[in-house]
Amino acid sequence: MGSLRPFSNGPGPLSVQACDTEEDLAPGRIAAGNPLLRLDFAEEASLAGQDEVASTAEPALVEGCRRGDLSAFEELYRSQGPRMKSVAFNILGNTTDAEDAVQEAFLRVYRARGAFRGAARLSTWTFRILVNACHDIGRQRRRRKDETQLEGADQLAAFAAPAGDAPLRVALEKAVARLRPRHRDVFVLFEVEGFLHREIAEILDIPEGTHTSHGRLSFRDGEGRHRLENSFGAVDVTGNEGDVTVTNQNGAVKVADVQGALEVTNRFGGVDVRRVRGGVVVGGSNGSVLLADAGGPSRITNSFGAVEASVIRGDLAVSNANGHVNVRNVAGAADLRTSFGALTFDDVGRLVVVNNNGRVAGANVGGPAEVRTSFGAVELSQVRGDALVVNSNAAVTLRDVTGTADVRTTFGRIEVRGAPKGVRAVGGNGEITVADVGPAYVKNSFGLVQAERVAGSLEVENSNGAVRAASVKGNATVRTSFGGVVLSGVEGPVVEVRNQNGAVEVEASGSPCTRISLATSFGALRVRLAQGVGYDVTARTSFGSIRSEVPMTASGSVGGDSLTGRIGAGGCVVTLTDSNGSIDILGSVK
Repeated sequence: MGSLRPFSNGPGPLSVQACDTEEDLAPGRIAAGNPLLRLDFAEEASLAGQDEVASTAEPALVEGCRRGDLSAFEELYRSQGPRMKSVAFNILGNTTDAEDAVQEAFLRVYRARGAFRGAARLSTWTFRILVNACHDIGRQRRRRKDETQLEGADQLAAFAAPAGDAPLRVALEKAVARLRPRHRDVFVLFEVEGFLHREIAEILDIPEGTHTSHGRLSFRDGEGRHRLENSFGAVDVTGNEGDVTVTNQNGAVKVADVQGALEVTNRFGGVDVRRVRGGVVVGGSNGSVLLADAGGPSRITNSFGAVEASVIRGDLAVSNANGHVNVRNVAGAADLRTSFGALTFDDVGRLVVVNNNGRVAGANVGGPAEVRTSFGAVELSQVRGDALVVNSNAAVTLRDVTGTADVRTTFGRIEVRGAPKGVRAVGGNGEITVADVGPAYVKNSFGLVQAERVAGSLEVENSNGAVRAASVKGNATVRTSFGGVVLSGVEGPVVEVRNQNGAVEVEASGSPCTRISLATSFGALRVRLAQGVGYDVTARTSFGSIRSEVPMTASGSVGGDSLTGRIGAGGCVVTLTDSNGSIDILGSVK
């Protein structure tokens, strides 16, 4: 026996005809011209209870259809056929295409009967196939240019208005025609055909609770999962016991008191979200975003508008373009990115900040912090972990870092205070100051370097700038040019200074013994030695003299340009070299 295909003999029972070849089952091979029953609204309403009656027999009907039982397909046609004809007509707008869609749908149901698994009701599955068939035929129709006049004539009947009220009918047709296909399907199934929200959600395979609008859309005190879609109007959601998804075009979005997760996508309008128990995802553009009190990890993507987020009980990611970002009270990590706007934060976990052409300021970071920006100052304090700051063309101020501090900038001042595990500061064309830090490495050019209370070694490389350091617990090594060097209170065993074209003044602590090596040119060299400590001194200069106010046993004359001598018992080595400058050996440290 050949394959079977359904066809309609009008509103009566489904008839079945044998097909000899597989080609007869092709989607385009459908008998045309059979009259279909078109239902008006009153008649459609009378069908609303048919699914309830049919549902009691559905298990047997499903099993019969799976076996390919023709009587089961006839029963399916009797129970669903009239409403399917009405749905197809109201989607396609003409009887010919509606008839083709219904027959195509039954053909697809028959061919795919083995694929039905019972996840949805059989009637729901059938209407889903019908809607897809309508869209397929609609696409074919749009490609047939010779049917455009027929389409325009039949479409007047698709959404019937009261008799004699053609202007209302035309206005309705135009309004519906402007809807997107999915929105138009929802309108037809709900407003015209009278399906329930649950049924529409199953037929169109969308979450139950989807709401669409082309004006202001308000929703209050809902339950379950809801999806709201709107364009050219604001969306306002207040209270829902479940997840909410909002998609809007050209209008503001306000959401409050959602007991689940929230996802918002918006264009050309602000987004205001408050008190969401779950996580929040916001995608916006051309409008400000405010997020206050989110119960889970959250993500905000925006452009051309300010972003403000506070009280986030989880991680927070913000990506903004051309707008300020202000973040407070984030329990988890914060990844904040923006450009052409200031970025501020307070009380966050692990921190990553990337900003272009904007200021960065923040405090109270609960973990490591990484900040990168340009053309904007950085102010960062109270970091419980390591801190990395990279800036271009602006100043950096960093305070109270429990871990190590790594700061890099150009054309801006650097100030680091309170980094007991150490600091590395690299700058250019600006002053650098480090204080109350652990071991320190500082590199600079065209700017002063200052270091105070260094609990470890100090290494400074500077070009065209002075160096001043005091209270250094470890070694001190300085290389600079075209600037003076002043070191005092160095307690480490080694002090080494190499300078070009600048004066050098060093005060040695003498505890227990400090090896001193100083060299400069075109500037005076002065060293103050601790009393009661023995030194072996070697000093050489040119175009200058050597003077000592400390008694020593010397070979060579004091006041000349070369001197080798011993102070006390000797032992601590002092090497002094100057070109075109005098050398003074002083003894005032007790």
